[in-house]
Amino acid sequence: MIDSLREQLGRGVEILKADPSGIIALNKPSGVLSMPNKPSDLPKSLLTASYDDKKQAYKLRAASGIVEFHLCNRLDSATSGIIVGSLEQESADELRKLFKQRKVTKVYHAIISGKPSRKSESWADKLQTERKNGRLRTVRSQSGQASITEINVLETFKRHREFSLLEMRPKTGRTHQLRIQAALRNFPILGDKTYGDFSFNRDMQKRFGAKRLFLHASSIEFRQSDQPEPFRCDCEVPAEFTEWVDLATQSPSA
Repeated sequence: MIDSLREQLGRGVEILKADPSGIIALNKPSGVLSMPNKPSDLPKSLLTASYDDKKQAYKLRAASGIVEFHLCNRLDSATSGIIVGSLEQESADELRKLFKQRKVTKVYHAIISGKPSRKSESWADKLQTERKNGRLRTVRSQSGQASITEINVLETFKRHREFSLLEMRPKTGRTHQLRIQAALRNFPILGDKTYGDFSFNRDMQKRFGAKRLFLHASSIEFRQSDQPEPFRCDCEVPAEFTEWVDLATQSPSA
């Protein structure tokens, strides 16, 4: 079954880890959809296989027939990094439950404009998702759901314009949570076309070719009830992160 999955990986998608329980961690590049919204999306999706919305599963072609790969989490198209799923319905159901119960540890890395005043802090907001003109957008609202993210400032750079590399640990999993929480504090994530600083994005793209959203899901860990050891997977930040930092810090200020 793993061979069938490997043969139908989307553009640039890689298998990071496969567990005997059926759980598989994939590395999704920026610009690839977690799942297709319509049939024409298949060429730019996680897998080049049909998708069952009701089951939240891709239908893989195999010698033995159709094999299902059940998605257990999703990432925005612009976000890169770890997505987990399972070839077994039972383990997929348990993992989805762990996500809902906040028993999955997730770590992201992001490049933001500016620098938080403290090296470590917790961001708490009430967030609500709205759909306008067919697009999802998250806003702060008193009637929204509690949303918490812990952040650590790993490094700050000041050569051209002050920006920082953050480690972000979401304790909840709201739509666009990390992006909107950073933007609400005037620390927009570089390359964010929805909540970001558009003049900053345009300037950075013009100067240094920063074309992507600089947000990456770099680690995930959870424990399944029938497994003696936790499932953990790490995914290094893409080369674009370090390449962009090198360019931005070495180029003379204008």
